[in-house]
Amino acid sequence: KVLKVLGILTKRGKGKQLQYGTNHAHPLLIPLQTFLEETTLPDDRRVVLAFRGIRGISLLVTTGMLVRETRGSVDLLVVTSRPHNTNLARAAKAVEHMLALPLRYAVLRPREYVERSEANDRLIRDVFEFSHKVILGKR
Repeated sequence: KVLKVLGILTKRGKGKQLQYGTNHAHPLLIPLQTFLEETTLPDDRRVVLAFRGIRGISLLVTTGMLVRETRGSVDLLVVTSRPHNTNLARAAKAVEHMLALPLRYAVLRPREYVERSEANDRLIRDVFEFSHKVILGKR
């Protein structure tokens, strides 16, 4: 309600047809957006802690929403020798919970990662061309 009263949000429709939108011209929109990103995005240490204890991970790269990049096709790239480990899904869910948004992630075997890198695969290219952080391992 307060954001609507301040004019940051706009309201259209009634009842079940109610929709809220953003007033992009409002001068407080950018500071509010920055504040929300800074307070809700998990830091690298918390992401690494979510994957702590999972054996076989050789590379962990954050991209997409985790680094404020809207153009990426994934938010997290995991290269591991054990891609079917159920703890990977649990760790991804933990990061998703920290992010408070659906997490898009890719899990690759080391050999598949190398092959895709050499073939200039679009997924790998998108991860490393756009903003990203290698938080575990080396590229």
